[in-house]
Amino acid sequence: MTMNMRSQAVLAYCRAGFEADLAAEFRDRGVTSIEPGAGFVVARAGPRVLETALRRELTFARTVLRCHGDAIPLSGNDRVSPVCSFAQTWLREEGVAAISGVRVEFPDTNEGKAQSRLVEILEPRIAHALRAEGIGSDANAPLLHVFLTPDRLARLAQSVAGSAGWRNGIPRLRMPAAAPSRSTLKLAEAFQVFLGDGIERALRPDMRAVDLGAAPGGWTWQFISRGVRVMAIDNGDLKGDLVDNAMVKHLRMDGFRFEPKQAVDWMVCDMVEKPSRIAQLVARWMERQWCTASIFNLKLPMKKRFEEVEKCRTVVSAAMEATGRRYEVRIRQLYHDREEVTGLARFLPRASRNG
Repeated sequence: MTMNMRSQAVLAYCRAGFEADLAAEFRDRGVTSIEPGAGFVVARAGPRVLETALRRELTFARTVLRCHGDAIPLSGNDRVSPVCSFAQTWLREEGVAAISGVRVEFPDTNEGKAQSRLVEILEPRIAHALRAEGIGSDANAPLLHVFLTPDRLARLAQSVAGSAGWRNGIPRLRMPAAAPSRSTLKLAEAFQVFLGDGIERALRPDMRAVDLGAAPGGWTWQFISRGVRVMAIDNGDLKGDLVDNAMVKHLRMDGFRFEPKQAVDWMVCDMVEKPSRIAQLVARWMERQWCTASIFNLKLPMKKRFEEVEKCRTVVSAAMEATGRRYEVRIRQLYHDREEVTGLARFLPRASRNG
């Protein structure tokens, strides 16, 4: 069970059905040894190749963890002993004397979810068994992930303390009762993923936003709940508390035809349209600097989804590059996305002369 030290492996969780797209993304970055599963991908490469591949975040990966290249057979009823034996050897080979905890996870598939009842049983037992074997507990140490697959295999992985993210890569967001549609959760997740600890600076009550294709108003609701005023652009009707809301100005017109009279802080767009057309729309807004930041959804085709995402990324990036300003473009498939991905394009503060 000794891992080939000339290569390393990572375990990446993804939405079921998008394993080939994630694999294509790894290959595009020079990683050729790829083992796709249902809802995950294991990628192996030399340390330098893998480090370079992970330097930029992966669009189709929810979570990326450093893992052991081999899976653990769980043939009998005792799952704790083989996992602990394997983990003890691996951790000591890695020079890891303590862990911050144990997290049991599984693929986001119907078959994977059938193992969810094992989480509460296995986590404390595995942690106790490792302590009994001399593996210490330290809040600043790596977190040990035990990834269970329906074929009675387990894979071990590690994440740096504090960087593990959501369990199974799935955020726990509640549907707000006042929001007019479930699409509100897509923007709520995008705020968390893209803005992180900077969310309060990026979304202030003195800001203004434009929501293209706003109806029925799920994305507009996310902004006004944070005190941001919104110009909602859609020929359709807004619903619920957004109707006649003083924080919302509703203009009945095509989102592709709207042009702001003055620049705003945010433009968001969740319209059912070809991804290339949405990318061109975002590119026009960014090149003309009609907004500082944009979050947008791209509805993907059935085939060559990775290639389509990269084409759209290039269109938006080229437009922002033309402004001469510092910027970032990020595109991720979020949990609340389906056959789509969510993008962030924003200008960054000018670098200080001292920094």
